[in-house]
Amino acid sequence: MWGMSRVSKHLKAGLTTDHILLLQTSLYHYEYILAHCQPTYLSHLKYSFHITRRLISKHILILSTVAVSILPIQTVTGMSVHCLCTNRTGLFSMNVHLPQNGATDEEGNEHRNPDGSIAGFSWFGIVIAILFVVVCCMVTLVRTWKWRARRRFDKERGKEVPEFWDGYWGWK
Repeated sequence: MWGMSRVSKHLKAGLTTDHILLLQTSLYHYEYILAHCQPTYLSHLKYSFHITRRLISKHILILSTVAVSILPIQTVTGMSVHCLCTNRTGLFSMNVHLPQNGATDEEGNEHRNPDGSIAGFSWFGIVIAILFVVVCCMVTLVRTWKWRARRRFDKERGKEVPEFWDGYWGWK
């Protein structure tokens, strides 16, 4: 056929057969490699998802703590919360006039005592002190919750549970 001898036809068929066998052997080899890599890859994915879940839980805890902490601070400072056209004010908001803040004199100067001198800023210091106490209470509450959760999980795993003071500050 068109000048090809029988020998060249058998040679071409033999080369094709060798090529198919080589491809089949390579396929078996790669299938073997992938079969051994799949459990490793799945365990890597499982570990990555575990780390991601832990970080998400940590960030949700931080976000929840901030959200819960804002309410007592807003109650003290009186930042207005506009919700459905209602204005809610706190204890020491700018909308509440305290007698200690002074009043407006006849010339229109604000924050004056009845004798005309500038009124003191003692209420400002009191509000800052109240805010500091509220923040300290919130931090103590969150750290206590965190220590209790750690103590419970450490007992379940059979680990040594730190004392309150060391566990509270996270030293151990």
